[in-house]
Amino acid sequence: VFLNDVCVGGDGALYITDSGMQPKGDAMAHVAGADRIFRIDAAHHATIALASDSLHWPNGITWDASGKRFIVVPYDKVPQILAWRPGAPQPVIIGYGSGQYDGVELLADRRLILTSWADSTISIRDGNVRSAIRELPSPADIGIDTRRMHIAVPLLTKDRVDIITIPARKAAQ
Repeated sequence: VFLNDVCVGGDGALYITDSGMQPKGDAMAHVAGADRIFRIDAAHHATIALASDSLHWPNGITWDASGKRFIVVPYDKVPQILAWRPGAPQPVIIGYGSGQYDGVELLADRRLILTSWADSTISIRDGNVRSAIRELPSPADIGIDTRRMHIAVPLLTKDRVDIITIPARKAAQ
C-alpha cells in the first residue's frame, strides 16, 4: 500500500516496510491489515516476511547484525520501538519514546538514532542514556555517513535536507 523504508538483512535480502497508508483528501489514512515487512531475495522473489497489526504502521527499519534482528519503528502514535527476528510471528517492544517515528539507524557503537514527527527530534539512544537534537520540523528517514559521522535528514515540510554532526559518544561515568 505504502512502501516506505528498505534495508539489507543478515541473509543479504532486501526488507521493505509497508506503512499501510494511502492518501485520503489532503491527509493520509491507514489501511487496516496492511502493516507488513516484505522480503526480496537475490532472485528478485518478493514475499511477505511479516504481516502484523502490532507493527503499528511500520516506517523505519534497520538491521542489527550483533542482535541478529531488525529494529523497526512505527509511524503510528504508539511510542514503541520494536525488534523483530526473521521467522518470529510478532515483533517485541525494546523501548519507548515519542512515537510517530520515521527514520532509524544503528551505529557500530550500538547507539540507536531515530527521527520523530511527534516531537520534531532526532533522538540518540546509548543504552539508558538519551539525547536529542530538537526543532527539526517533519524529520523523515535518515542517511548516515559513518566516516564523517554525519546524519542527512530530510525535512519534508521545509523542502530541504539538513546535515547534522553526530555528537561524540559520552564517556561512562
